[in-house]
Amino acid sequence: QELTWDECVFFVDSQVPIKMLVLLRFMFDENEMGPVRDEWLKLFDEKYVDNVLLHALQMHLPQAQQLLARLEKKVEGMPQGSRPASARTISTVPQPFAITPSRPKPTRAESPPRPQFKSKPYDPEEMAEKQMRSELHVQAMREEAKAKVAIKHKEAKPFTFQTTSRPSKKEELIKEAEAMRAAEMEQNKFRAKAVPAIITAGGPPPLSIKMNMAAILREEALWKKRKEEEDRFIRNVEE
Repeated sequence: QELTWDECVFFVDSQVPIKMLVLLRFMFDENEMGPVRDEWLKLFDEKYVDNVLLHALQMHLPQAQQLLARLEKKVEGMPQGSRPASARTISTVPQPFAITPSRPKPTRAESPPRPQFKSKPYDPEEMAEKQMRSELHVQAMREEAKAKVAIKHKEAKPFTFQTTSRPSKKEELIKEAEAMRAAEMEQNKFRAKAVPAIITAGGPPPLSIKMNMAAILREEALWKKRKEEEDRFIRNVEE
């Protein structure tokens, strides 16, 4: 019902006639409405199936018959070769694959066998002699290189800076700076105060120390702690 009948006709005309003919014959066939109704009842309500779906088909049945007659004439008037591929029966004839045969591979000539390597027997004296000759050769090359370098730099003079040939007071300045630093350290040297006199039995009485309440409570707590430790130690000894 969402599309009008004119729009449905336009849609049918835009498709392949033989396909639309088969579809419309099935939709508007009264013999097929019974099985289709049973299938629709599995998904929709009975009132919706009878009053909406089937009612719309029955309402447009006369117009559908006219459309089917027009489609039948159109299909009958079509030549056999112009029918779509879906309407014609084409049998497929199997054809073998066009595979190019492979070329035979050329036979590879066999290479002659390689001669087997045979190592010489180990001779300790010969190896020691070779090592000695090698060391002597290296030593001779080293001496020859030293001689060439000595000949090359025979007339060369050592490079000297002009600043080193100038008179310098570096040593005197260093001694003067060290003397000034020692005099400054001697002047600012820390001097400790003298040790106070020890109060003897016949000396003046010691000064009284003022204690506030917090100091008194700390001393009392310390005394109680030490007393408990002594009592605990005595009990352990007695046991």
